[in-house]
Amino acid sequence: TNVVTREGGIKLEAISQGSFCGDTVFISCESTMYGSTGNVLSLIASSSGGTNAQVRGVHFTDCYFYLATTSIYSGGLASQVCDVFFNSCQWDAGTAGRMAISIRVLNTGEVNGIHFNSPYIVQWPNGAISCGNSNTTGKISDIFVRGGQFGMITGANSTLFFQNVKGVTISECRLLTCTTQSAINIDNCSNVILANNISTASAST
Repeated sequence: TNVVTREGGIKLEAISQGSFCGDTVFISCESTMYGSTGNVLSLIASSSGGTNAQVRGVHFTDCYFYLATTSIYSGGLASQVCDVFFNSCQWDAGTAGRMAISIRVLNTGEVNGIHFNSPYIVQWPNGAISCGNSNTTGKISDIFVRGGQFGMITGANSTLFFQNVKGVTISECRLLTCTTQSAINIDNCSNVILANNISTASAST
């Protein structure tokens, strides 16, 4: 509770065979990462062999993330990043070329059950949430965005982008100043729910 990092960010990782990192709660914490490289928050699961690794059961409530990307990543061997909750968190003042939140898998990695409840994401030049699976063996599923407010500062990318995800729910969101790019871009996803008062100031959805 009330942890502040002014430089360097926060990293939770499980990167050895059978390792686990999780069941952790952050309340009213603040993290800043200066410079063009590195992440303000990293949740990483990746195992090189044997039993998979897991990052699971992490909760962030009333937390603030500044300047750099929040990265959620699983690197292979069915390693999992699962059951992560962001409750009333804020991402602000993004560095040029950075997105606020990146969710990715590689090889047979898995990301499942990521919840963004009442996120406030403003002043980012490269998109708010980018959730992409560009390979056929990794899996991303069940991503929830509820009650969010988003305000971008350029039209470089869609504000919310989902690719090859099974289970996307977006509800009660306001997407402001999204310029000429689509506010919401959903590519080759299944089990998609868009519901309950989604408003945009963009050219398209």
